[in-house]
Amino acid sequence: MDRDPVADARDLVRERFPAARWAVVTGSVVTVRRTAGSDLDVVVLMPDGDERVPFRQSLFWQGWPVELFVHDQASVEVYLAKSMAGRQPTLQRMIAEGAPVTGAGPDLDDLRVRCEQVLVAGPPPVQEDELRRARYGLTDLLDDLTHSVDPGETVAITTAAWLAAATLACDVASHWRGGGKWIVRELRDLDPAFAHRWLSAHGDARAVAAVASEVLASAGGPLFDGYHVAGERPPPVTEVAATPIMAVDTCGHAPASAPPPSAVVRPERPQDCAAVAAAHVAAWQAGYAHILPRDLLNGLDADTWAQRRRERLDQPAADEVTLVAETAGHLVGHVTFGRYRTPPDQDVGEIWACYVHPDHWGTGAGSSLLTAALAVLPQPQVRVWVLRDNHRARRFYQRHGFHPDGTVGDYRTSGSDTPYPEVRLTLHRP
Repeated sequence: MDRDPVADARDLVRERFPAARWAVVTGSVVTVRRTAGSDLDVVVLMPDGDERVPFRQSLFWQGWPVELFVHDQASVEVYLAKSMAGRQPTLQRMIAEGAPVTGAGPDLDDLRVRCEQVLVAGPPPVQEDELRRARYGLTDLLDDLTHSVDPGETVAITTAAWLAAATLACDVASHWRGGGKWIVRELRDLDPAFAHRWLSAHGDARAVAAVASEVLASAGGPLFDGYHVAGERPPPVTEVAATPIMAVDTCGHAPASAPPPSAVVRPERPQDCAAVAAAHVAAWQAGYAHILPRDLLNGLDADTWAQRRRERLDQPAADEVTLVAETAGHLVGHVTFGRYRTPPDQDVGEIWACYVHPDHWGTGAGSSLLTAALAVLPQPQVRVWVLRDNHRARRFYQRHGFHPDGTVGDYRTSGSDTPYPEVRLTLHRP
């Protein structure tokens, strides 16, 4: 294919997305890495309110294989945050390195600069519990590899340890992870000599064990004795399966076509505080990216929030209850609720907070949490305050029977006098 990718992408966007605010064509096709098999990766930003977005679509156009990534302003911020949370900045890279095909201007320029800054800065340090889990996992793989006597199993273990070592090497260095061909690219960017040793080890069990042991040592060494992860012992009264009818999260995402895994909802425990805080911070950074200042969201500290949670567990407010949701053994979100706070009203319930980690939006975990909270609250009337511009959250609550009751207010973040309009929604039950 010797056609001009920018010109063809421009024609595609003009025909299929005439209202697009901007679009970029990206990927290897606009770099020196272009091959005969390169496709057109096109990121399109539509006006707010387009009911079709976000979506991804594959198609052929004028001989090109095309991958479309279509967003509005809110969804592009959400997916940028999801890329950050996964430590794999795919969307940031597409926007920063892509070639504009339409709508070039200050808005796109500012976003491209922001994505470039994120790519240069790298991901935040990996959380301690995630690092320990990775150390334990690689330790276990190396032990299996040492004692494997089945040639087929040895191949599988060797491959798993090889890939796990690459991911852990990136995490230890606070470097971006990669998938597929980007594993090699990220490792080469991190340390060309290590990347060479890693590639040379492929398929050789002893060489892979040596490289993996090297990475494990840099992460703090093997971890087995003393490794502990709390299991789940949910009280039957508060166990709630994911609700299939209302399987949406607090940002209004619908589930994928495959049935979502069940979420187990149980009371919060002291050992949950770090995971609850991490999910809470990630949800803020993704859900409020188009509302609250970037500096404020980037400055949120999960460790500080975890300490606050421990203090609240020691001295909870009157009638305060927090439930957490777990999916496949991982804590993914929480809901806090109790009596209505301002002004205090024992006869009215309130959802104080309901957040799910961005990686688990669309799985029904948010619905599970809200359903459980409503099952516990005895009041016939339940209220929740939502930022006015958080349209996905508003749609989420309205799908569960909440509706604006005409009461509005202003939310102020800690240490700031800047008001952010909020609205109150109310659920009336028989």
